[in-house]
Amino acid sequence: MQELPLVGRDAEIAWLAGALDGLARGEGGVAVLTGPPGIGKTRLLDEAAARVSDEALLLRGRASEFERTFPFGVFVDALDDYLRSLARSPLAEIDPASHAELTLVFPGLRAHAAASEVGRPTADGRVRAYFALRSLLEVLAQGHPVVLLLDDLHWADRASVELLAHLVRRPPRQPVLIAAAFREHQVDPDLEAVVERGAAEGRIELRRIAPLSPAEAGELVGRSEQEAQRWHELSGGNPLLLLEMDRAGQGVGAPESGPAAAFAAVVGRELEPLSAAARALVESAAVVGDPFDLDLAIAAAGLEHGKALAALDELAGHRLVRRTEVPRRFAFRHPLVRHAVYDGLGPGNRLATHERCVAALSARDAPAVELAHHVEHAARPGDLAAVAVLEAAATEVAARAPASAVRWLGSAYRLLPRQADADERLRLVEPRAALHLAIGEVDEAHASLVEALALTRSEDRARQTRLATACAGVEQLLGRHAEAGERLERCLAQLPADAGEAVVEVLVALAMTHFYRRQVPEMCALARRAVEIAEQVRDPVLQARAHGALAFGAALAGDVPVAERHAHRAGALVDALADADLARQLDAIGLLAGAELYLERFGDAVRHGTRGLAVGRATGTSASAPLLVPTVGSSLWVTGRLDASVTLLDEAVESARAARNRQALAWGLFNLGFAQAKAGAFEAALETTDEALGIALGLGDSVLVSWAAACWAQARIHTGDAARALEVMYAHCGGPELPGLPGGWRTHYLDLAVACLLETGRIDEAERTADVAQQLAGAVPLPYTRAMAGAARARCRLARGDALGAAEDARTAVAYAEQADGRFDAALLRVLLGRALAAAGVTEEAVAVLGEAAARLDAMGAHRHRDRAEQVLGQLGHRPRRRTRSGSGTSGVDALTEREREIAELLAERCTNPEIADRLYLSPRTVETHVRNIFRKLDVTTRVDAGRVWRASRPSRLER
Repeated sequence: MQELPLVGRDAEIAWLAGALDGLARGEGGVAVLTGPPGIGKTRLLDEAAARVSDEALLLRGRASEFERTFPFGVFVDALDDYLRSLARSPLAEIDPASHAELTLVFPGLRAHAAASEVGRPTADGRVRAYFALRSLLEVLAQGHPVVLLLDDLHWADRASVELLAHLVRRPPRQPVLIAAAFREHQVDPDLEAVVERGAAEGRIELRRIAPLSPAEAGELVGRSEQEAQRWHELSGGNPLLLLEMDRAGQGVGAPESGPAAAFAAVVGRELEPLSAAARALVESAAVVGDPFDLDLAIAAAGLEHGKALAALDELAGHRLVRRTEVPRRFAFRHPLVRHAVYDGLGPGNRLATHERCVAALSARDAPAVELAHHVEHAARPGDLAAVAVLEAAATEVAARAPASAVRWLGSAYRLLPRQADADERLRLVEPRAALHLAIGEVDEAHASLVEALALTRSEDRARQTRLATACAGVEQLLGRHAEAGERLERCLAQLPADAGEAVVEVLVALAMTHFYRRQVPEMCALARRAVEIAEQVRDPVLQARAHGALAFGAALAGDVPVAERHAHRAGALVDALADADLARQLDAIGLLAGAELYLERFGDAVRHGTRGLAVGRATGTSASAPLLVPTVGSSLWVTGRLDASVTLLDEAVESARAARNRQALAWGLFNLGFAQAKAGAFEAALETTDEALGIALGLGDSVLVSWAAACWAQARIHTGDAARALEVMYAHCGGPELPGLPGGWRTHYLDLAVACLLETGRIDEAERTADVAQQLAGAVPLPYTRAMAGAARARCRLARGDALGAAEDARTAVAYAEQADGRFDAALLRVLLGRALAAAGVTEEAVAVLGEAAARLDAMGAHRHRDRAEQVLGQLGHRPRRRTRSGSGTSGVDALTEREREIAELLAERCTNPEIADRLYLSPRTVETHVRNIFRKLDVTTRVDAGRVWRASRPSRLER
């Protein structure tokens, strides 16, 4: 195909060239081109491809309008052939779980993988595939820079769109340049919002391609100034339309008709001189797709083979179609040409061609997925064979392309004959609810469940109960907790006395509506009834769920003996269950793990929670146990595994974004922000919890708001605004005593409130708050709870000048934290103990305690907290014994020491030297020395360049 001239795009070419030049410096990034059809996005990507150096790996993919059913289609188009050509060794660095996910995405990997290496499709698998694909790009870029060009993303499947959004938020940490193009306002709105935000924050480059000026239009088509003005008016400055008009030999249309109508008119004139056979072939090809299978297009056109090949030559001679790299597969000159041909077909001709496509594909025994698009357009109402095809296609792609599946089920439903009975309709309606949820269409999921309930026969109590609880669950997601409770109350009232299993299911679901409404006593009362009935039914899965619910409710209420008793019973039942049985009611292990978190049995919470996550992922039932990820994530950071906590919660946030589940997103975000704050990533934590609080407030008043506000305050105090942190926490957690926060964990935030009050000089209020914490610790006799209450009192005593008393309280708090295996807070409390000892003049012990604290925090990766411990050591005249770890190389990022890496991260955030000194507790002179060393090792001369190089190879996910 002849290259189209580039006119008026010097700025865009320079912009793309600059991005490509950055690869030689080890920099990657994301560049996005947007604009209307025909504006030149593809041509600019062609130019970028031509400029890629021989040292770089060029990969290019294009989305197709008729291939949206294939998950990750545009990425498969770009990478699959290359991956198929690779030996096994380049992918050895990818962990087995990620490799298994990639085998589900790329046929080229699946073809060479052993059966044991191939993953299994699950409902939430596509989210794990995002992380695996990012890792894949990083591995490919280790040997040479990677340039990934992605075109026509307005036609991309949902998984491809979500993956690109993921890569915008988390660019690969190797020299990978992703250049993507899509039509503005025609792409997925979530992707467009992510791109806009990324551009505003300076994380990606965004360029909107403008129309050509009249002078540029004249230059493009070689017209005089007067003619150029007229052609510019007709084309709107759209280069493709200008060239099409030029090809047709004259301007067409009127200015008021707009570029789209003018383009259609140009293509219509281009078709006029074609023979009947060529016209039939090009029209059938437009129905088949773009690119199109030649043999299918010939069959759809009803042409004899020899005559069809002559017609193909005629179309190629008119430059309407061109060859592709795949044998017997052709593409239109431009997607807009196919659109113009397809839109120009009469409705009868279009329908007949789709029918012939169905017949030809059926003769080939094509799978249902290939038939479905044409069946949608050609089937007659009442055609049960068509219904079966659409239903089969939906089932086949449900796990990886839920948007296509839900559309096909809807089409199948509309084709049902009028006399179809309720069971036939229910078979197509019921599965749509889960599919709608998978793509974030919560209102549509609710409507499907309501319709399914109406279609369910009154004697089918099991299905009615299942649908009612699912419907209430969706109402919970929408923040309609009272409505969910009322629905479940009605369902419970209609159940007969002997429907024990159904009663337990409804009682537990009803109990959880009270959890969200902060009505813990009512929750416990319902869970207690569930336990009584479950014990009579003697189904171990039901028993485990009921005991888990009561254990969780009692733990929230601070009733430790009851919670311990029922957690022990639930644990024994769960441990005896096979995974297949557990998957029936995954919430059983979720509730148990949640109870164990509040009972401060963090090891058990991780053990059970991890098992629950594995079962949920394998069976696609994770959504039924929303407590699992927050429980495991919190237990991990409490026990000192900060990076593992952030990684797990980060993935949960991505999963919630992909499902567009706002309630799950709020849960994930505030828990992630909590972990980030504990890791010392205070600015990232504030951003994360700010989003969480906004979402939670939008869902109505619930326990989510209280937790989000508390986590927001946790981040806010570390970024210098204790007064505001306190104000927000009081406003959304019930006042100074924070009654909106349940269980012994409330002492954690009472201690935070004490710190805020002391920071703002309100020592009397701080002491009253510490007294509340002590009272709570007496009522909830758990070691971690007591540790936090002791910390609150120690802070107050230290502020009053009672250093020895503060040291005594802090020492006891450390012991309690260690008893609970709260390794992270035990290390932080050692810093408090060290400060108290120093204030009391017990310098030698203070130095030993602070040194131990710094070493433990350093080992956990909590470097900002470690720096604070070392600052106190420095004030005592003792340099920390920790030695900065050297870099592993002689130049570049690998040569940076650990401290230089911390400073490079802050340079990437555009912090000044005084800001860096303040954050890391260093002197400005020390920061200046480190910055000079960073410049030398990275071979840069500016702070901006240093930050850019660092971002391209950023090693940590804690701040993301």
